[in-house]
Amino acid sequence: MCGPLVVGPIHFGSADHCLYTVDAAGGRLRWKLATDGEITATPVASDGVVYVCSKDRCVYALDAANGTGQSVPLGPSASGRDRVLRGLKGTGGRPGRKSLSEESA
Repeated sequence: MCGPLVVGPIHFGSADHCLYTVDAAGGRLRWKLATDGEITATPVASDGVVYVCSKDRCVYALDAANGTGQSVPLGPSASGRDRVLRGLKGTGGRPGRKSLSEESA
């Protein structure tokens, strides 16, 4: 498991291929999102969006409130969180992004 990101709710990834968001007070599960790979990096949050990379070679941009959002597949040479987040800038509306549905607990 990677370290949590604590900004309001707590966002953290796990070796079980899921990103979890829980309430900071009490730990109640708000939402979780299943990916096709382990999540070993700490999520990054900005302006109500949680960004996370999975070992399924995708970066996810998710609404912090409900976990819905987009995934962007990474090319075979992409690696590292900084490189992924730099590549995410300016991808809005491009073809090839798929919608994600909220996972319920």
